[in-house]
Amino acid sequence: MTSPKNKHPEKDYESYEQQAAKVIAENARGGAPFGVLGAVINERIKPAILRRVAPLMIGFIRRSGVRIKRMERGHVVCEMPLRGNKNHVKTMYAGALFTLAEFPGGVLYLSSFDQKKFYPIVTELSIKYIAPATGDVSVEFKLSDADLNRIANDAEENGKASFELFGELKLDDGTIVATTVGNYQLRSRRTAVRPPAAT
Repeated sequence: MTSPKNKHPEKDYESYEQQAAKVIAENARGGAPFGVLGAVINERIKPAILRRVAPLMIGFIRRSGVRIKRMERGHVVCEMPLRGNKNHVKTMYAGALFTLAEFPGGVLYLSSFDQKKFYPIVTELSIKYIAPATGDVSVEFKLSDADLNRIANDAEENGKASFELFGELKLDDGTIVATTVGNYQLRSRRTAVRPPAAT
């Protein structure tokens, strides 16, 4: 007899404290100095926590059901489910595809930049719809270490740095349903952006 499917899969995840305890135990058995455990915890656990929390930070994103499939420095993969996002012809709603294209920019920021120093904004995003999205759709974005370092250095020196993300939104079989170009800025928290002077 099989057990019924858990209606609340998020409850199956271990707590941060439980995961941290496991990492500490594993590394202690391996002879790792206690001083390096903080770095190990951040490397192995923080991305997992962020991957779960990021879609919950904005109500609209949470309700869409978007999922983060991969979240590493300079590399994110996100997926939008068809269920709950169908339009009048039973394919994915155009706004859901647009959300899938825009949301990963913030995920990439969380996995790649110092949140104490910087924050991101999107300045422009264009999308070209190519084919009907008849199933779940995913998108992948990558930035090299060289690009990440350049962006961070420019933002630190100039108060902001612009960069582009090019996306291909795909079905599971690889069919491209849309392509996107997003223009983003990484801004320094030390530089206040002043409103234009009144005329």
